[in-house]
Amino acid sequence: MLLVALAAGRATADPVRLAIDAGAGVNYDSNLYRLSLLEKRSSQFKSVDDVSVLPHIAGQLLVPLGLQEFSLAGRLSRRFHAYNTDLDATETGIAARLRYRLPFECSVTLAAHQFRRLTAYDDVLGTPRRITVRDRLAEGNASCSITPALTARAEASAGDRANRDPLLSVYDLNEFGARGEVAYGLIDTVQPFVAARYRHREQPDFVSALTPDGTRASIVDAGAGVRWSPTQYLTLSGAANWTRLRENSHRRDGDLATGEIVVDWDATGKTRLHLEAVRSLDVSPNVGAIAYPATTLLARASWDATPLLTASLEARYRHRALLRDINLGTLPLTRRERDNTVGIDARVEYKITDKFMARAAAGYRNRSANFAELEYRAAVVSVGLSYRFAGPPLDVGLE
Repeated sequence: MLLVALAAGRATADPVRLAIDAGAGVNYDSNLYRLSLLEKRSSQFKSVDDVSVLPHIAGQLLVPLGLQEFSLAGRLSRRFHAYNTDLDATETGIAARLRYRLPFECSVTLAAHQFRRLTAYDDVLGTPRRITVRDRLAEGNASCSITPALTARAEASAGDRANRDPLLSVYDLNEFGARGEVAYGLIDTVQPFVAARYRHREQPDFVSALTPDGTRASIVDAGAGVRWSPTQYLTLSGAANWTRLRENSHRRDGDLATGEIVVDWDATGKTRLHLEAVRSLDVSPNVGAIAYPATTLLARASWDATPLLTASLEARYRHRALLRDINLGTLPLTRRERDNTVGIDARVEYKITDKFMARAAAGYRNRSANFAELEYRAAVVSVGLSYRFAGPPLDVGLE
């Protein structure tokens, strides 16, 4: 059947489209290294705050092929710092995507991304050294309407991060994740669903006495929920999950009740409100902190003041607890950490012309923890301009 569907994708007269976007932004960060008050006082850095300029150019080629659409995108950016010039960095990204809509109410998307970041600063050893970090990600998702009331979705992703500097290989990691969902509409406004997700993460070069061959962890979520749309402007959803963590040192093994509640409200057609409360077991980017339970509260409001002006405000709170390995030697030393983070972000976008866009943003972060070296405060302000030379707006994330 799939071969028949592929053969049905006849050639089309739709033109090939090329999109080109260029721009620049100026950022101010009051605590560039996210240092605690004590660390800021004793810092050997040139400055813990900094102004940076970020020019970029990006492009995307969209090729329609019958039921398919192929997209290839690329981005090149450069970051210039006013004070901490050893943080100047070049970043390149490339992404390819293939979308396919099958005749029997199915759609499939495959995507691959690669990002390459070159920097001259090592925030682990504190010495200026050229470092190249490569991130790769491959992902795919499929959605099918089996009947008018029954839908099924599946998605999977895999990624890896690598440092060319062998001294930083503890940061190398490999990840894999997959999720599946089946939903059934009992009536027009109510849709129960069941879902399952699997995540696996490895840091092969992070070793200790209990993990001599590296750190590995797997997380399984299984649960059910319901989506309810009492009106076309309001959607509420809730889910409850059972989550299991298994890690090769067995010190973090455990089961956890997780879940989420989400509210989306289109108040006036111009004002939208999003609220969510999530209890989760998340994978941490920190070395030796493979996973942690977290509670996150988020509120986001956006307002289309005019067809040309959009403003948004977001506030979030996160509480997490983790057990971290704090040495790479022969002693299996661990430390329990509790921390809370509050963040507020405001953003305004103004469309000067159909192709010329201006933006401004401001944000604040406040992290408090039971270890003083984890605490910090930071404010970030940015302004930017971008111009679309040709084609539609880019729809592939490359930042």
